[in-house]
Amino acid sequence: MNHRWRLSALCIIVLVALVLAGCGDDKKDSSGGNGEAADPNAPTSRLPTSTPLPPPPREREEPAVDPYEFEPPFSVGNFVRESLRGNATAVNTGGLQATYRRENEVIVLKVYHFGQTVNAITTVEDTLNASTIVTQVSEIYTSPRVNFGIVQDKHGAYIAAWNHYKWAFIVSTSGSLDTLNAFLDIFQY
Repeated sequence: MNHRWRLSALCIIVLVALVLAGCGDDKKDSSGGNGEAADPNAPTSRLPTSTPLPPPPREREEPAVDPYEFEPPFSVGNFVRESLRGNATAVNTGGLQATYRRENEVIVLKVYHFGQTVNAITTVEDTLNASTIVTQVSEIYTSPRVNFGIVQDKHGAYIAAWNHYKWAFIVSTSGSLDTLNAFLDIFQY
């Protein structure tokens, strides 16, 4: 009987401890935890969990080619490809990189194909949350299929990053946001 009582008492103590552990204050300190107001220009630390559908062209389909043979288009509207190096499957050595030019405007496209979707999602998240990012330009969209966002880094470059399952795309320009959007509006993936 003494053994049963000890076991029952132990179960009750564990149960009470679990209940008390779950009763913490659910409200988070939005000021950063040190009593100071949060910096409105600071980037968000993680992507939001909402899943609205991204606007075109971000909802376009993934490339329907063998990842080892993927080559981005020679031209995207008035943007003409000047250089191409790497391979989308060579994720450890920088993936595929293409440089496009339209008059004095330059766009750099990086494409990666991963073995698992989670790696493509992580690449997008890491790009949009990098320490050099100072401004979130557009709402960041997340869903199981497509993640997308546009940010600006501390050097003034605009960066768009998104994924389609195992594919991750990063487009950047030191030009204007209009330059970036002009490329994105036509880019097929």
